[in-house]
Amino acid sequence: MNKMYLVSVPILLLILSFVKSESKERTKVSSSEIWETEIGKTTFRTNISLTPSYLVIGSNGDNYRDAYITDSRNGVHIINRKTGKRVKNFSQGSFGDLDVNGTLIYNNLIYFGNDNDEFICADFKGDIKFSLPVSGDVESEAVLIKINGKDALVFGTEAGELRAINPSTGETLWQHFHEDFNGWKMGDNRLVFKVKTHFSSTYLFLEKPIVEDLNLDGTKDLVYQIGAEFYSVNGKNGKILSRFSLNGDWDNHGDKRELFVGSSHNSFIFSKDQGKVRITIPKYNYRLDPGESYGGDGYGIHLVTHDINGKIIKTKKVNEKSETRNFKKIPNKNLICNGGAIYHFDENANFVKKVDFENLKLGNQDYFSYFISDQLLKVDQHKCIVFLYEYENSIVFYDIDNGQVIRKFELKGRSEFIPIVEDINKDGRMNLLFADDSNQLTCIDLGKGINILNK
Repeated sequence: MNKMYLVSVPILLLILSFVKSESKERTKVSSSEIWETEIGKTTFRTNISLTPSYLVIGSNGDNYRDAYITDSRNGVHIINRKTGKRVKNFSQGSFGDLDVNGTLIYNNLIYFGNDNDEFICADFKGDIKFSLPVSGDVESEAVLIKINGKDALVFGTEAGELRAINPSTGETLWQHFHEDFNGWKMGDNRLVFKVKTHFSSTYLFLEKPIVEDLNLDGTKDLVYQIGAEFYSVNGKNGKILSRFSLNGDWDNHGDKRELFVGSSHNSFIFSKDQGKVRITIPKYNYRLDPGESYGGDGYGIHLVTHDINGKIIKTKKVNEKSETRNFKKIPNKNLICNGGAIYHFDENANFVKKVDFENLKLGNQDYFSYFISDQLLKVDQHKCIVFLYEYENSIVFYDIDNGQVIRKFELKGRSEFIPIVEDINKDGRMNLLFADDSNQLTCIDLGKGINILNK
């Protein structure tokens, strides 16, 4: 995150920043509410990590971009799964932007990065086992892969660094730097770097990567979409594996044959053909009004299959006209969806059918208008995907076979925390966990007849 407060801080705010805010208690919002806990701000990169007893979640505290010197709510929150009571809230250090988004539990230790340019390993008492200075903000959870048969953690920074480490010691196994890297490297002046990064923002390795063995060597590789490029890094050694453009010719963007990407790597479909990995990516063409350079009535949607070097194997138009172009692949299932429809395909990434959503009203048509969960649910007799509408304060379950709304939940405010269905309180029934700008993390009972189909 960009942190502009370092130039000057008014004395009043400096004083107020050391005043610990009181924990607020609220009455239940509905009879289905199990618990509610104030944790601060969350983002679309915030995940949860579970142990048999605890829920671990990162927080951005009271402010996404810390306006004060300290923020008592940011860092890592450890919460009792049954009661919602906060057992521990900790961060590394007392000053700086200690916002946390992604967390990972491995061997009963918590691994997380923060907006203070650190990657940290801690135990459940909040004691720090090691803290690594890194090149920029760590915005997403680390991923676990095996290198030469041994476990390794890989994390990325906004500045453009990927790093694999030994999770026991923090020892670096390899580092990879994007060509547009703009951050700190070992040997650089750390103080100069800290001041510099408060006035710049890069978003190179912002999200959690897809892990996929692209070259079939037995080691998972790291896959990103950066800008309009497919970008993959060899998990074994940190070297570039493949990189190619995903966009057509922008100068001729009115030509419907020119296709462009509007999603992230979370929309990629991986398959195998004759022993080779194929990547199928949803793309769009513009539908411009006559004589217009930008105005039009939507987008045509295509599925384009590449080999790992970027060669186009095949292209299939799957929708003549769509209102939206941001897609999400549902993990472990042959489904992708955008704001208007869900697209079914087979194990070879061949298109099967399109199902339009019922009465969809997106409102604000920008990047953050909606988020799609990774989960596929069985709700009574319906197979459902989960949508979060950020500015409409709503969570919606859609039937994947007919597009009908099966369940709808109203939030107390704007949210970009992608909701999670899980038996959080361990009573044998599924819960819905969500957060919003009320700063509350809420767990409600979904009743009987709910199952997760793609764990």
